[in-house]
Amino acid sequence: IRAVDFPSQLIRTVIKPLWSFDLACFLVAVFIQAGAFYLAVIAGSINYDPIKILLWSTYSVILLMLKSQKKKKKYRLKLILKGDANDYVAKGLSGASVIVKLPEESNLVSNENTIIGNTVLYGATSGTLLAAGQAGERFAVRNSGATAVVEGCDSNGCEYMTGGSIVILGDVGDNFGAGMTGGMAFVYDEKNEFENFANPASIIWQLVETDFWKTFLRKNTEDFLLKTNSQKAKEIIDNFDEELRYFKQVCPIEMLDKLDNPISLKPLTMKVS
Repeated sequence: IRAVDFPSQLIRTVIKPLWSFDLACFLVAVFIQAGAFYLAVIAGSINYDPIKILLWSTYSVILLMLKSQKKKKKYRLKLILKGDANDYVAKGLSGASVIVKLPEESNLVSNENTIIGNTVLYGATSGTLLAAGQAGERFAVRNSGATAVVEGCDSNGCEYMTGGSIVILGDVGDNFGAGMTGGMAFVYDEKNEFENFANPASIIWQLVETDFWKTFLRKNTEDFLLKTNSQKAKEIIDNFDEELRYFKQVCPIEMLDKLDNPISLKPLTMKVS
């Protein structure tokens, strides 16, 4: 009995984290089970022949895999609002998808109007927020892992942000990025005025230089267009290579030497105090 339980425990604790490689894990697990049975046969505690051992090993591992796959199944909430919303939209967001957009019959220009209120995405840890319109003050404050795309925001955007990714397809208000220590932001700065609104004590900003971040920005903007039908996003995607020059990539100073994907093609030099 112990010979049977040991490989099962080993599979659950060691092999399970590698479940994404299902076929390889299956083969490894079968060999582990078969080896355990062979040892038991040699020890004389089990009187099964090799064929039965292999069949039983395969059967038990298949059951473990099916059980694991059932546990992996995730259900995500998806909320779509056609209209405007007030403060604290997606506060504490932790995995869901929230989409806010204009109704089909609306004649408003989304990027010229506010569609969500203040302190949106406060303290979010994961998930996605897409809003076809502008956000109010303190947008994405204390965001630590969510991804969001909006068409503008008021003062104190990305304040105390520690993680996640923010794309803003429009103007921002004063004190952008104050206390920002993690994550990444992209701001569409057609008038080249971003420096007048950024907080230089916490962040640096530059054009989008590397292929990784260009692809990242394009993918998120395309997803935003697909799910909100944003006219502003369509204008950018239709001429992305030209529009890219208007984007500022915003990175916390603290993260410059910690990024898996650097933001610049130039070697990083840090000042030592």
